[in-house]
Parts: sequence; C-alpha cells; structure tokens
Amino acid sequence: MTQCADKYEVRNYIKSKGLENILVELYAVYDNSEEINLDSLPHKFVMKTTNGSGTNILCKNKSLIQIDKLKRSLNTWMVRDYYSLGREWSYKNITPKIVVEEYLEDESNIYEGINDYKFICFNGKAKYIVLDVDRQISHKRNIYDTNWNLIDVSTDYPNFGDVIPMPDHLNEMLAIADELSKDFPFVRVDLYYVNGKVYFGELTFYPWTGYVQFKPDKFDFILGEQFELPALIHN
Repeated sequence: MTQCADKYEVRNYIKSKGLENILVELYAVYDNSEEINLDSLPHKFVMKTTNGSGTNILCKNKSLIQIDKLKRSLNTWMVRDYYSLGREWSYKNITPKIVVEEYLEDESNIYEGINDYKFICFNGKAKYIVLDVDRQISHKRNIYDTNWNLIDVSTDYPNFGDVIPMPDHLNEMLAIADELSKDFPFVRVDLYYVNGKVYFGELTFYPWTGYVQFKPDKFDFILGEQFELPALIHN
C-alpha cells in the first residue's frame, strides 16, 4: 500500500501490471525544491509531491511562475505527515520527493480541465464510478454504476445532471480498475480519459480522508456492506 500511495513509486506498480501505456509522461523527479530547474521543463506541466494528497501545481505557463512561492508551497507539502494528521498509515514511510509530469488537456471537453473518473473498487472489482468535473473553478460530481447509469446520490459537491455520455473506452477503464485493485480489499482507482486515451491518475486507500458525506446516508451503508477484509492469519 505504501508503494501505491507514493505518487512516484506507484509508477512501478503500474508497470508491474503491464499497464505502462497508461502512465502520464514523466519529466523530472527531484529530492527537494532546490533541485528544480524550470529551464529544463516544458512550457506546461504538473508538479506534485509524492507524499501527499491534493498537493499539485498545474502550470499552464511557466513564465508566470514565482519560483520562491513555488518552493515555499512544495517545502510545506513535503513535511506534511498524513500519517500523523489522519492516521493514514500507508503514507507513513513515503520518502518525500517532487515529480513533474505532462499537463493533460482535452479541448473537446465541455467542462474546464479534464474529467476525473474515480472507480470505487472492492476486492478487484469496480462497483461505482465517481466523475468529477470543473475541479478548478466550480467543482461538480456525479456518481454512476458500472453501466453508466446515474445514481441519485450527492456528496460535498453538487451533481451536474446526466449530460456526459458513456466514455467510448469505459470497458477498458473498468478492466484497468479491476486489475489495479485486485490486490486490495478496497481502493479507489483514478483514471483520466483524454483525447481518446486512458491515463492513470492515482490509487487512494482513504478517499476524502473518510469524511465525505453521502446523501442519502444509506449509500454509505451500501458501500460498507461491500467491504470484506481477508480472514485473520494467526502465527
């Protein structure tokens, strides 16, 4: 789990599953913020820390970056301990680094940015799909079953109606989610579908730090009923 929570080491897990083709292009890996060389990076990129959640910098124009401010943010994120903050133990032994990846864009998207497909998986089987759109300006969220039927459930963010058709590669994404989740009782597999291609986002074992509020409440129980831990092994 620690390998998969690490935003850099998870790439090796993806490769071990024979899914290297879904990895976003990697531009650089830094041990600390002082190693950052903007001159060596493309005009657009995504920069993130390996030890956190939501610690991302989306750069559309590197000429606008204030390097001192960038470094301060990264330094703050790199010392943030999610194990101590939320007892999310898979983060405990991650070595903080900074990774720089390709900036994905989908000009055909009716929403700002790229759509984020989050597959809720239990014991190697995707059960539900959470779709986040407009994350940077007016975050909205829908929840679907695996046949792309919109479910009448909301969370912290408002629904946006049944306006996005089933992705052409939904079956491929479901197969990828199943493969990446089969080693765990529960995990959320995040994927992107951009310009006809599937890309890997992240694996998370503690979605929304466990504090998301589903409406109606019964959906929380529906999810809980599908969570099955393996039998205890006594030495």
